[in-house]
Amino acid sequence: MNLDSENILLLLIALGFLGFMTGLIGRNTGNSKKKSLRGESFYKYLTSISVIVLLLAAFLYSILFS
Repeated sequence: MNLDSENILLLLIALGFLGFMTGLIGRNTGNSKKKSLRGESFYKYLTSISVIVLLLAAFLYSILFS
């Protein structure tokens, strides 16, 4: 696999989307049974960081390869 800059940006977009979906699913499944908010705060951070990475990578991709 040739890892040039376009493939790296596409990989970052895919990982950002995967992190976003994981954060949403983790926050919305099974949290009503938990007694602490530690798990929920982890998923909040994961979701927010993933959205930032996703948006930055998509913005760079649209500028560089469109």
